Amino acid sequence: MDAATLANEIGGAFVQELYDANAVITTNAALRERIKVLGPTARIISEAVPPKWKDPPRAAVAMLLGILLGGAVGAGSGLAFTMLDRRLRAAEQLAALTSVECFGYVPLVDPQSSLPSEPDYNFDLESILRRSVLRRVRSAVLERSTRVPRIVGVTSCSAAEGKTTLAANLARFIAREGSRVLLIDACRPDAARGLGQSDVPGLQELLRETAALDDVIVDNICLNLDFLPSGKALGDLDLLWGNLVHAVNDGRERGYEWVILDLPELATAIDVRAAGQVFDDLLIVVEWGRTSEGQLQQGLRALGSLRDRIVGTVINKAPWTSIDSETASLAQADGRLATSIDPKSWTARYIYDHEKIQ
Repeated sequence: MDAATLANEIGGAFVQELYDANAVITTNAALRERIKVLGPTARIISEAVPPKWKDPPRAAVAMLLGILLGGAVGAGSGLAFTMLDRRLRAAEQLAALTSVECFGYVPLVDPQSSLPSEPDYNFDLESILRRSVLRRVRSAVLERSTRVPRIVGVTSCSAAEGKTTLAANLARFIAREGSRVLLIDACRPDAARGLGQSDVPGLQELLRETAALDDVIVDNICLNLDFLPSGKALGDLDLLWGNLVHAVNDGRERGYEWVILDLPELATAIDVRAAGQVFDDLLIVVEWGRTSEGQLQQGLRALGSLRDRIVGTVINKAPWTSIDSETASLAQADGRLATSIDPKSWTARYIYDHEKIQ
């Protein structure tokens, strides 16, 4: 029995009961007319009608609406965070900002790993990816520059983005291929001392002609690679950079084919612009997820006309999760090493990094 039928029967029974009671009371002729005027104290206005549809399950609807609303808020927050967070993480971002090629991703090395100090380029996955990036850098420089020595500057937007390590790796990579390379620490001496480097004569003294090349060059730090420290003298080299090529190659048996300059950061762009008197190509290193679009744009503006010498960019310290899609193409590009990738090595590193991010 539905609720409407039950309500009608209860109401009818109640009203009938009132009529019966009034009938007994009003048997007295004197009071009958007065009580009749008063009538019953209850009456049926209209019969109950069953609803056309059932009431919705309010609790379920509320829960569903809550889920949908929460999802919408979460998605909106995520989208807003993505839109507002303009840190650089993708090669496409760098290419759009700089209008030059991004050579790829150099993976973040786990400091607790037991990798050798000089990676095995045939079997270590990190070195395979790094080697592929360095090959692309070298090829781009060879396409643009014809004079010898080829002088390449390496910089970044801010400190500790890995430009020094990448400059050293680039110099070592080119030297391993048989070319004579000179790696120069072109950072300011005061900055070098702040990093705990010892006070030794170097670039400053060489360009000021207060020291001979033999006294400042560190020979053969590896095969075909020499190193020139920044030096201990203070002061700007703005008017002295023009002496560099003559100082390192004139009257020498060395015959450097490549000179790699580890330059200051773009935060001190005036020093980079001063060194622009000698370098042909400029490589910008960007740490994954740290440098913002605004920082890079500001650094590019500070370069002025040197912006035309940017050969490309490299994303450094990239987590393995961000370069998963790049692994196959990078390995295929280096055909000689494609067969030496151990899938288990990649899987282990990917899972390790993914869990660390979570």
